[in-house]
This record gives sequence, C-alpha cells and structure tokens, in this order.
Amino acid sequence: MIISHNNLMKMGANIVTPLNEKMVNIASIDICVGSKIVVEDLICNRDGKGSRSYYRTIDLNYLGYTSEEKPYYVKPGMFLLVATYEHVKVPNDCAIDLRLKNMIVKMGWSLSSGSWFEPNEEIDVIEIANITKWHVLKLWYGMPFAQIITHKLRWGTSDLLNVF
Repeated sequence: MIISHNNLMKMGANIVTPLNEKMVNIASIDICVGSKIVVEDLICNRDGKGSRSYYRTIDLNYLGYTSEEKPYYVKPGMFLLVATYEHVKVPNDCAIDLRLKNMIVKMGWSLSSGSWFEPNEEIDVIEIANITKWHVLKLWYGMPFAQIITHKLRWGTSDLLNVF
C-alpha cells in the first residue's frame, strides 16, 4: 500500500530529515540536490602521452551554483554522484521507491542506481547521468530532483523474518 499525503505528513519527519512540508505531495515526498556532487574528470599526463580519469568533489553551495540562473552545467553523457539535501531513512515497516521527477526525466536526466530501498536502508546519495546526446543540462543546490514513494509493508520485517 502506498502511503498518502496525510500519513506522509504524520510520519514524514521520521523518514526525511529535514522535512519541508511543502515538498510533501499526494503520494510522494520531493527530494532536492544537496551541496556536494562527484564528477568524473580527465587529466592529461605531464608527458603529453595520454590521459587518465579521476573523480573530483564539487561543492555547489560553496561555489554559488544555487539557482537556475547560476547552475552547474552538466555535459551530455556525464555521470554524477549527487548528495541529497535530505537524509532518507526507510522505516522498519516500509520500502521506498526513489524516482526522478517527471520534468527532470523529460530534460534528459536518468537515474543510474537502483531505485528500490528496503526497510532500514538509508538514502543520501543518488547516481544520475545526462543521457542526452547534445544538450547541456543545469543542476543546482536545492533543485527539486527526485521523489520518494513510500510503500507500507503488509507485515513488518520482524514478522517476515519469523516466516523463514
């Protein structure tokens, strides 16, 4: 059973920290981009013969990438690890489906990681990619990006463990 707005309002603070009640929808809670992202970059070897890739962390908030007018630009095909602004903890009697918001998918973003989270798992990083061929996409700190749909389990996990 999917948990709806009234119950999300009651139990939301136990799932999402901090909970912004404006982000609670009919059957989901919006999740925003946090301050840190990790991107793959390329560095040329000093001898000029080849290059190697490495990962670097970027603090969107510190560098001022904080609005649609001042975004971080993500090139086509680029893969990122994105910290979420909120910390999500799946309750013991629930499971969570994490999805990108529809408008985000239509822009050309794709969720690269698994989207299903079991009881007691935590979410604070998501893996995303710009899957467009030609379009540079915008990303900024605080951008509503994903949503979680919380499913109430028919039996609690302790009940399920006793079955096996």
